[in-house]
Amino acid sequence: FLATSDTMPFYTLYQLYERFFSHDTNYEETDIEDPKTFQEAVCDFYESTPVQLSVAVLIALNFVIAVIDAQSGAPWAGSVEHTLTVIFAVELCINFVGNAFAPFFRSGWNWFDMLVVGVSLGQIFFP
Repeated sequence: FLATSDTMPFYTLYQLYERFFSHDTNYEETDIEDPKTFQEAVCDFYESTPVQLSVAVLIALNFVIAVIDAQSGAPWAGSVEHTLTVIFAVELCINFVGNAFAPFFRSGWNWFDMLVVGVSLGQIFFP
């Protein structure tokens, strides 16, 4: 998914899986040179530039789809919006895991994100 190198200090999803969920306890043979806690690895992954740019593109796409839905009532737009809402909920969970409890709730953006995702999920499950 994402390659690591000296210029990209984040983990791939596969490396996270291998590091924390593999039954092999010999970690010297893995690609991870600086073992971190699971939370630190998730935080590094979430705060990496590719992930943040991907989230920004999805937010812009969600806006465009909402405009299309409002203007034309395209039948497919609602399904795309629901899919994006689920993706944003997963993104919020990854952010929560990476930033733990207190640091997560110190950010006003995270509160705003929870409000928007919560309202969107409410519209899906309670139309």
